[in-house]
Amino acid sequence: MGSPGPTRFRAWTSLLAMSGILVGAPGQGAVRIGTDRPRADPMADAIGYAKLVAEYEQGDPDRAVREIVTWQPDVVLQVLNGVESARLAESGAIVQLKAVLASLPAAVMLHTEAGLRQNWRGSADAGIHWGYAQRLAQLSLGRKQDPFLRSWYHALGLFFLGSYGVRDAISLLDGALERFPDDAAIALALGQAHEALGTFSEGQILSVRPDPSGEARQELGRAEELYRDLLARHAALGEARLRLGRVLQISGRAEPAFAELRRVAATAEDTRLRYLAHLFIADQLRRESRLPESRDEFSQALEAWPGAQAAALGLAEALRSMGHRGEAASSLVLAIRERGQALGEDPFRSYSFGNRAEQRRLLEGVKAMARGTESPKTSSGRARCAPMLTADADS
Repeated sequence: MGSPGPTRFRAWTSLLAMSGILVGAPGQGAVRIGTDRPRADPMADAIGYAKLVAEYEQGDPDRAVREIVTWQPDVVLQVLNGVESARLAESGAIVQLKAVLASLPAAVMLHTEAGLRQNWRGSADAGIHWGYAQRLAQLSLGRKQDPFLRSWYHALGLFFLGSYGVRDAISLLDGALERFPDDAAIALALGQAHEALGTFSEGQILSVRPDPSGEARQELGRAEELYRDLLARHAALGEARLRLGRVLQISGRAEPAFAELRRVAATAEDTRLRYLAHLFIADQLRRESRLPESRDEFSQALEAWPGAQAAALGLAEALRSMGHRGEAASSLVLAIRERGQALGEDPFRSYSFGNRAEQRRLLEGVKAMARGTESPKTSSGRARCAPMLTADADS
């Protein structure tokens, strides 16, 4: 599977409406891209589509993806209408399309990966294929396909978020949570998307706004609601508690923010969570001119994640403000030396929009589920698809 493209995510909701995907408008006079031959045979198209889904599931998925991106949207829409008819057992439904329903995860991933391929190429057709995938996901039969669908919504939503398509991530994940209201991973991802929309861009360091207004306040309020609901049901979710503390901090409620963040810093077993908790506490203390306390928290953040850039810069700024310019410079030199021994990229860099390598891994995971190639080691539970659900040690 191709990795997410380097270009900025392209908004695509309007494309879905224009192409008829949202309303299921059948195509007429369809022409296959790359030929001049009319494709007016619904049976031939249905059989060809079913073969592509089978090829994706059991044969060469890359070949299936390369083929489906050449299909004219009118042809695909006609086939999808046929799949819906087969699901409803309507008279005149093409029986071959029942095989697509049986292999629905493969059909969903066929178009998901086609969208990724087109997005990598900078094509607006990416959104059209993701729309096909969403439409197919709504046709699932029974609960047998639910584990795949939960993981698919979660993975694609985080991919949208990581590609800076925050509103599209919210739209997808909102529908997913309505469908699976008990899914903690989906709820957490949706909260992260609302939180991202209510804060500054990833490029700004420690973007605390004491008094967010307008849409930002509304988005942060929705994120807070989601995190509180998660903690009411799963008190041990350290990621939800960390993010609740951060939202409270950005909203200008420092004391309740301190309470949540200090609990994470003191009890979380996950190094990333402890680092971020100390980092956010330290920055708030610095802003309140509580410099010695801030220095100590930045130091603890660096103990958790040596060489982390955000903590190193924050510590140097606190020391400089205290008049310790030499010590500030020395702390930066030390941080630069330790970067080679660091645990990885500074977690603050991926806090708002997620880790791209992890997002790719999630997409690879749902592809394996769709093709039935998921190993027993990675198929147990949803922890594999929800690494952020890290527990507090004391819960």
